[in-house]
Amino acid sequence: MKKIDWKRFLVVLLRGMLSILLIIGVSLIPLALVFSKLRADNYINIPVIKQCVIELWNIDTFEGGTSSKTSFLSSVAIDFEKENNGCYIMVKNKTLDECLLAIEQGQVPDMFSFGAQAGKYLKQHLQEIDYNFNINPIFLDSAKVDNRLFACAWCYGIYSLISTESVTNGNDISSIATTSGEQKQFKNDKIKITYSIVFGEKSTKPTTAYGVNFGDLNQNKNAYDTNNSEKSAYDAYCDFVENRAKILLGTQRDVARIENRAKLGKIQDVVYQHIGQYTDLVQYIGVCNLSENKNISTSFIQFLTRTETLQTLSKIGMFAPNLNQLLYTDGVYKDMQIVANTITKVPQVF
Repeated sequence: MKKIDWKRFLVVLLRGMLSILLIIGVSLIPLALVFSKLRADNYINIPVIKQCVIELWNIDTFEGGTSSKTSFLSSVAIDFEKENNGCYIMVKNKTLDECLLAIEQGQVPDMFSFGAQAGKYLKQHLQEIDYNFNINPIFLDSAKVDNRLFACAWCYGIYSLISTESVTNGNDISSIATTSGEQKQFKNDKIKITYSIVFGEKSTKPTTAYGVNFGDLNQNKNAYDTNNSEKSAYDAYCDFVENRAKILLGTQRDVARIENRAKLGKIQDVVYQHIGQYTDLVQYIGVCNLSENKNISTSFIQFLTRTETLQTLSKIGMFAPNLNQLLYTDGVYKDMQIVANTITKVPQVF
């Protein structure tokens, strides 16, 4: 038997193994390149959010539904931060006066959330938003100047006529809005006037919504107090519940207040007539023209106005300004929602 040359055998074996490894390595190069490209493409498609703190001022010029718009924005901000590590949204609630004073002192946020009456002051502080939001064009157009979008609507409410069956006797509230008032004369010759209708027009114009649907509110005897133009919505609500008026031309928040009073037994047989076609109870959001974080701010506005986020507006009793999105399935808000979907006129916010 021939003696095995182990040294030569090991050399041949080693060369064979090296050849096999070389072949495997060469064959893996194209596959590695493919995975490398896929990985690079994936990173390209992922938006890069730098570490930053974004400041958002919410300016309330009209009341929300069942809860504050600031609390809703803060909740959305938390969800946005979870999807964009290192980015923080700081939401601050400010009155219009506080906002304007801060701007005068050189303080500005990255974003403004605002409603009617604030737009005319903030227009000069906003920059154009170049993004196609999934929002009803009626609402988008109300925040455009020369066909350029400077803010995006993210929630809205409607007006309602509110009374009781003892006043309406089965009639539509609008049919008795100027004729249900009364006067009582006492022995001391004092006269107590109970007006037909009360409303607050300090910040918004509920009588415009009324006029679009039912005609102008004529100042008939006992119809309404001429001081209504200086009253807030809450002042008007107080007049109604304190029996200084038979009918309240109120906001979405007033409906929530009346519903709570009904549950507590403080008011009985409530009747509503919700007002469609027109509303100026719209909240917008825009980017400050001095912000260095336009891209991130625009990303937040996209996040706020996406369908998944707008579906949660039922938490604060408001409506979504995208196309006929249904948020409520029962109760007074379901009825309001049907009317809210008839809105065809929204005034220019600027």
